[in-house]
Amino acid sequence: MDFIISDPKGKKGDHWIPYHTKCHPCQFDYDAIIMLETADQDNDYVMTKSGMSNLTMYEKAHVTKGGKSSGSDIRQIYFSQVQCSLLKKVYDYYKLDFELFDYKPDDYYKICAR
Repeated sequence: MDFIISDPKGKKGDHWIPYHTKCHPCQFDYDAIIMLETADQDNDYVMTKSGMSNLTMYEKAHVTKGGKSSGSDIRQIYFSQVQCSLLKKVYDYYKLDFELFDYKPDDYYKICAR
């Protein structure tokens, strides 16, 4: 996370730039937004609604292999190692993305390192 904060202009790659600066959500009338947390269900919905349910829309590029940990288990492991002050800086950097996609930082603040 230090990496993100040390590069506020995104010179180290598009991957870390806040999403709202890439997709311009207020300039387009999107019919659907696929979120990573529900990508499989969202993909099925979009493909069915568009009449293309027989096609594959995306390929899973980052599939977790082998582990049986849940998302909340992994979140606990990683975010308990992050200083709350750093988490706040990252949240501030992505605040508009949090609002745009209705993410809440509360659960992360409960487990960050004090």
